[in-house]
Amino acid sequence: MSIHNIGNLSSQVVSRQGYSVSSYDRTDVFEFSINNTDRNIGLNLHGLTGDADLTLYFDSNYNGVLDSSDDYVTSSSLGGTDSDVIDYSVLDRGGSTGTYFAEVSYYNNVSGGPVYYDLDMTAAYDVGELSSSPISKTNFSVTATDSTDVFEFDIAANQNINLNLHNISANGDADLSLYEDNGNGIFDADDTFITSSTNGGNANDVINELSITGGTFFAQVERYHPGSNGDVTYSLDLSATNNRVALSETPFSQDALTLNEAQPSNLFEFDVAASQSIHLNLHNISANDDVDLRLYQDNGNGFFDDTDLLVASSANGGNQDDLIDYRAELGGTFFAEVERYSFDLDGEATYDLDASATYGNSSNLVGGEIDLTPGTDLSYDIARYGSVDSTDLVDSYAVSLGLYSGVNFSLSGLTADADIRLIQDTNNNGIVDLGEQISSSTLGQTSSESISGIENSGDYVLQVYQYGPTGTSYNLTVDHYSTPYA
Repeated sequence: MSIHNIGNLSSQVVSRQGYSVSSYDRTDVFEFSINNTDRNIGLNLHGLTGDADLTLYFDSNYNGVLDSSDDYVTSSSLGGTDSDVIDYSVLDRGGSTGTYFAEVSYYNNVSGGPVYYDLDMTAAYDVGELSSSPISKTNFSVTATDSTDVFEFDIAANQNINLNLHNISANGDADLSLYEDNGNGIFDADDTFITSSTNGGNANDVINELSITGGTFFAQVERYHPGSNGDVTYSLDLSATNNRVALSETPFSQDALTLNEAQPSNLFEFDVAASQSIHLNLHNISANDDVDLRLYQDNGNGFFDDTDLLVASSANGGNQDDLIDYRAELGGTFFAEVERYSFDLDGEATYDLDASATYGNSSNLVGGEIDLTPGTDLSYDIARYGSVDSTDLVDSYAVSLGLYSGVNFSLSGLTADADIRLIQDTNNNGIVDLGEQISSSTLGQTSSESISGIENSGDYVLQVYQYGPTGTSYNLTVDHYSTPYA
């Protein structure tokens, strides 16, 4: 048995090439230490000329020697000359740091001679599955002798990978690269390079990249030695937003999405043209759950972080719809965050989200932001006071009209131009389709608006919306009357 001491294993790949085991010297042992609890041990036994197997042990008796009392961790024993790979998270052992042993053992060689092999060893940081809540790695460092850190993470399909390398130390330079795993779960030379950011000096490096298929990825932080003086410290934020889209008048819809204790928020990234109005409708929230909605404007780096500006929010109680209607004068990138407020007993909430961008202020999304008839049909007169402005362009009132009933709507007390329209979402898709606008009133300036004589039973949404660039307060009157017919 031959023993090789590798020392501390880090993100930098350690390769041992042209080694061999045989029927006379059946095992090689590679001893290495793991000093961080969140490391992912990657071992790749390849270039085989015969059959050899790979086993990982932990020095559980802490004597620095591989013996029978050490803990078996895992192994790979593929036949023939197929490569054996071990991808093991130290967190699976409760974050056990200390000494590990990688054992390469002879199995067979048809020629009868030794089995030659190469062994690559690395220990990337295990980040886990990315979500919209950024995972921050702060005060890490790369040095002249340990020049790279690698962070392994998983994402779901059709998500945007967001990486932000920042707080790089003065007189230091570090670069950021993104790789896609080749399927073996460890960082090696066969992984696919996707993109990189190599800004000079200690300027931030940012990567925003859409993954169609999802899977395992590696973010590599590398010290740029010509531009660095000594150790380079840095922070890295990692997150995944839902597929980035350019909003238009054609609504973008995501249905039956889920929040739970492990992932309490979802993030959606949008691009919007100048002078467009953003419309968001969070609806179909599961019974006994409460989910809220916030809209942020990107600070210019394309990455969701704590310096992005919160421009609008909606936090209606229970599973009532949450709507945002915001005027994006300059356009740009925006983030819509859906976050659970409370869950029912099963610890999970589902919801639908619709999003669009229009050049007018009225919304082509249907939602009952304010329910005028909770739990019953309209059977009495109602008066409401409200306001609309560039951060809340539309107030949407849900009205349920019963049999033998009619209703009139009037809008008064305006200080700037506002209009109203009545919508009946006959196909219940949450979108104002052709023919679903029942009536409207669009007089100019501060003229009062009215819609009268609505006498067909059913569910309606009345939109009060700002018309021009200036917001206004208003008085809304809902006048109920009885009819002699159903």
